[in-house]
Amino acid sequence: MDPVLLNARDFLRRVPSHGAAGPILGFAAYYLGAQIGFALQSPNAPQSVLWLPNSILLACLLIVPFRRWPAYLAAAFPAQMLVSVGTGAPPLTMALLFLSNCADASLGAFLVRRVTHSHGPFVFDGLAATVIFVAFGATLPTVLLSFADAGISVATGWSSSYNAAFVTRARSNVLTHLIVVPAI
Repeated sequence: MDPVLLNARDFLRRVPSHGAAGPILGFAAYYLGAQIGFALQSPNAPQSVLWLPNSILLACLLIVPFRRWPAYLAAAFPAQMLVSVGTGAPPLTMALLFLSNCADASLGAFLVRRVTHSHGPFVFDGLAATVIFVAFGATLPTVLLSFADAGISVATGWSSSYNAAFVTRARSNVLTHLIVVPAI
C-alpha cells in the first residue's frame, strides 16, 4: 500500500470522532478561519476573498461519522457569532449566513460520501476521488448555496449588490475548498 495513503488513514483513525475534543477543535479552527476571512474581505462585497470556515467545516464533515455532524455544526455556531461581535458584522446576517455555510459543507460532504459510497472518512486516494470532491464537494454545493448567501446579504442590507456578493462568494469558496480541504 502507498505510504502516503497509509499515513493519511492512520491519521484519520486518530481524529476524535466521539466526545467533545473534536467539536472543540472544530470550534477553534472555525473561529480562527473566520477571523482570517474577515481580514480578507472583498472591497466590492462583504464576502471574503478566502473564506476558511466553510472549508474547515467541510473537511470535518468528510472525516467524522455522519452521526457526529450535529455536534460539529453546533460547535461552529458560537464561533460564527463571536466573530460577528468582534468585527461589527450584523448578528442576524451572520446567523443566517451560518445556515448557508452549514448547508454548503453538509451538502458537499453528503454528496461526496454518497457518490463514493463511503461510510468512513473520505480520503483523497486517487484521481477519481479528487474529481468527485471537486465536482460534488467543492463546486456544486458552493454555487447552489451562493445564491442563498448573496440573497441573505442583500435582504439584510449587508450588501448592495447581489451579483458582487454571489460572484465573490462562489469564487472564493470554491477556491478555498480546493486549497484547504485536501490539506486538512
